[in-house]
Amino acid sequence: MAPTYSPLGPVSACFYGLLSSDQALNTLLAGGVRTDVPESPQFDFLWIEVLESQQFGGLGTKPGVGALPEVEIRLHVFSAYAGATNAHAAIARAIALVSATDVLVVNGYKVAGQEPFHDATLPLHDQELNGVKCRELVSMHRLYVEELP
Repeated sequence: MAPTYSPLGPVSACFYGLLSSDQALNTLLAGGVRTDVPESPQFDFLWIEVLESQQFGGLGTKPGVGALPEVEIRLHVFSAYAGATNAHAAIARAIALVSATDVLVVNGYKVAGQEPFHDATLPLHDQELNGVKCRELVSMHRLYVEELP
């Protein structure tokens, strides 16, 4: 298999597939599950953000030679300002889906530990998104993936 150079695309696709295919979650999200923040969003919606935090593959590790990146996954639920009950239900459902997943399939990578670690969930009140006042809940997770040779 050719080196992918970054797990961000495959991890993002994995989480998008998992969360966007869940009917219970999607009934809570009029704006759906997104990998970007739309210019004129429909609330409530969930945005998936994926970042490569660190590399644990050893000294001199390069793509295709045993890379072991730590990937941070942030799940953001944006809600209309009037209330956050629905957003809390949506983030709880998303956390349950991510945490209950025994086998995540990330193309080009082997998932170490089989599921991500849930680090924290933060409420961010009084946010503004493209001029619209809203609330945001952010759930942060860590995942370790080993690049397949």
